Amino acid sequence: MGDADGVEPVTLIVAALVAGAAAGTQGVVTTAVTDAYEGLKALVRARLPGGREVGDDPEELTAELERVQAGDDPALVAAARKVMTLLDAEGARAAKYQVNAPHAMGVQIGDNTTQTNTFHVP
Repeated sequence: MGDADGVEPVTLIVAALVAGAAAGTQGVVTTAVTDAYEGLKALVRARLPGGREVGDDPEELTAELERVQAGDDPALVAAARKVMTLLDAEGARAAKYQVNAPHAMGVQIGDNTTQTNTFHVP
């Protein structure tokens, strides 16, 4: 369930983790981004059973975060927003990361995505 501004919290958390990891591998991060990203990872680890390390498979991470109801944690959602704002301030101001797609199927969210649908008629 999205919060008051239409954000799907788990989607936002996963997007921030993926974006933070990608920025780190590209060497384009500031200390503020690194600190925000590490803080987000720490909050996620605290929610995962046994304090497990954050994995790099977005689908698996999404399922795990939904299972532990991470989207209901305001501090975790705020930390994800902070990472996204630091990495893409213009996108954050334009509400680019305010996505609400509950129960969506066959949906692409993000820039430069490609989707092919094949429908089989019975």
